[in-house]
Amino acid sequence: MRPAGATPERFLVDGQRRVTTLFQVLGGDGAVRLPARPTTVAQWYFLDVAAALDPRLDADDAWVVSARQPIGTASDGSAVSFPLQLVFGTEAACQAWQRGFVERRRDTDTGDEIMRRFDDEVIGAFRGYAVPVITVGRDRTRWSVRVHGGQDGPQLSDRFRVH
Repeated sequence: MRPAGATPERFLVDGQRRVTTLFQVLGGDGAVRLPARPTTVAQWYFLDVAAALDPRLDADDAWVVSARQPIGTASDGSAVSFPLQLVFGTEAACQAWQRGFVERRRDTDTGDEIMRRFDDEVIGAFRGYAVPVITVGRDRTRWSVRVHGGQDGPQLSDRFRVH
């Protein structure tokens, strides 16, 4: 709900639940709160570092979902699963987790290389993702946004800009 008299600059036309869930996974405390009876259930999302970097595995195989936040994973890198709330959390918290991960692997001399690849390939992909946006002029009502299908798939009306 917007304050009385406020004119919004942008509307979220579709995908509100999807965007809300992504915000909960990637920001704040990382807990996605799912309504359940009789109480609300929270889940935390992680990426298995080794699975995320393994080119033989599907990206979906790297996801780890937990009904409780495992001890030690949020700040010190003691686990092999990266807490996704650190992607858009503070830089200091993300770096602290990465340092902890590297320190625990000092005996193998691979921790630095693994974390460099993970930061470049995985965290960089999250941070560099551009959400598709359709900008509609102020002269259009919210009901005038339509995607038209055709022989070559969906096409947007010339009235709209995609960026």
